[in-house]
Amino acid sequence: MSRMRQKAVAVALLTLVGLAAIVALRSRPADDGARSTTETTAPNAKDPRLVLGRAWFDRYPGSRSDEVDLWWFSSAGIGIHDRGSVWRSTMDFFDFERQSSKVELMFLHDKKKELVRFEVVACEDEPPFDLCLDLKEPLRGKKRLYSFAFEDEMDAHVPWARAWRASAEARSRAVR
Repeated sequence: MSRMRQKAVAVALLTLVGLAAIVALRSRPADDGARSTTETTAPNAKDPRLVLGRAWFDRYPGSRSDEVDLWWFSSAGIGIHDRGSVWRSTMDFFDFERQSSKVELMFLHDKKKELVRFEVVACEDEPPFDLCLDLKEPLRGKKRLYSFAFEDEMDAHVPWARAWRASAEARSRAVR
């Protein structure tokens, strides 16, 4: 099978896996909002590992059709930059290596590289977000991204974000 055909099959499979994840997450029972005892205290906002595994927004999306920049960094060293709304978006996949509080990215489509130093901090300047990713060098024009300390907060304020992240995780596994 040619490399192009393999990629086409991989993209088709990724799309199906992503859609299945969205359907599964939308049909899950509602969370009662209770946190386990390990989740009752805020995470150490200065920990650079907090950049991993969470959705980072450039601004709060008031509806599913609001266009935002979403960033996601997996612990496996692949990430996704999604620009758009739930209904229409463009995505860039990137490889990255995080060393403490700096990350080196290489966007897979155009092979462009960026080195960005960052700091994860507690913040309240853009409610309902309570974590900020301060970027010392702009990342695609952004100097600050926002997220939630706890997933139940994200679910309450941006109900579609968990499904988006599950789909992103599935797509990133297939890229590897």
